[in-house]
Amino acid sequence: MNETDNTANPDNPVDTEEPVAPIVELAVDKPDGREETVAPPYFSIAGFWRRLFAFVVDGIIIFIPLLIIGFGFRNFAFRMGPYGRILGAAIIIAYWTIFHSEYGEGQTLGKRLLKITVVDKNNQYLSLKKSFVRAVVLELIFLLNGWSLPLFQNPIVGVIVTMIILTGVLLLFYGLVFNRKTRQGPHDLLVGSYVINSLPVVTNAVPPPLPPIHRHFMIGLTAVAVLLSLAALAVPSLVPALNVVDKSEWDEIQDLYQTLSQRDDVFLVGVNRVNRTSFGGGDTLRDLNIQVWLKMPCRQNREMCDEVVKEIARTVFSEYDNVEDLDGMRITVYNRFDLGLASGTFSQGAALRMEDWQAFLEE
Repeated sequence: MNETDNTANPDNPVDTEEPVAPIVELAVDKPDGREETVAPPYFSIAGFWRRLFAFVVDGIIIFIPLLIIGFGFRNFAFRMGPYGRILGAAIIIAYWTIFHSEYGEGQTLGKRLLKITVVDKNNQYLSLKKSFVRAVVLELIFLLNGWSLPLFQNPIVGVIVTMIILTGVLLLFYGLVFNRKTRQGPHDLLVGSYVINSLPVVTNAVPPPLPPIHRHFMIGLTAVAVLLSLAALAVPSLVPALNVVDKSEWDEIQDLYQTLSQRDDVFLVGVNRVNRTSFGGGDTLRDLNIQVWLKMPCRQNREMCDEVVKEIARTVFSEYDNVEDLDGMRITVYNRFDLGLASGTFSQGAALRMEDWQAFLEE
């Protein structure tokens, strides 16, 4: 077995690019007694659908314990609120890290069922460290998507997070669908991993080179995402112009949001001014819609949560200057557990006309 000389030639700029993997030539005896060297085969890269089905199987396997945690320990899960997603992410990362590493022989239960394996460029199983990095990069996309953290309510942070999610999803989709040579997503490219068909076993296979067009496209897409994230600095000045309310009312909504967000018993607050058309009359009615994610479990404290609804209504009447222009108001308090793959919500509240709210508060 003879290895080809991969040393860069300083006189030839074409040779200065380091190859993706060493090509090992095999000596083959021909019938006439001469030897002929042939390149070893490339990895048998697993197809998109096989990887997708393996991912779905793994998702179902992980979903079951998360669902048990969410509903079996509901009050505990409710009290974690949006931060419960960190627990869900930790379980998913641990599952992927162990099974995709040498300890799991590169196969999660889903990949074992679909007969595909994660290996590095040397056709070896990943180390625990590389498998962990790979799992974190992939999970980051799903962790951020739809995560209701108070920090993400900031317009600048929200746009940046959205760009991270969008870029990650596009890179993942493009790498697995259009890059048919290596089928590498961003998590694979970062650690140099490949997902290959387990059968037939080819011990001397080498990874196929990543076509330059795919490398350039992924780099360009990432650069565009960075530029758009920087442009998010202009978002706060654009928000009032994109809203259905005028500048003064927008400021009132923001002040009310800040007041309600300072409560110690809430995770997250949402305040929206909406227009609706009255049934039959065609008149446009102006409503205020308030959603409050409470820390206390309402199933065991319904009366306390009803009192929170009243406190919020009193805050609106005392601090919202445009309250006389409103026709109605909906206030919803809710508990929610969010473990990523598994989530559940319990809510209560009221939707009344403003005069009915006043009568309700006077009871």
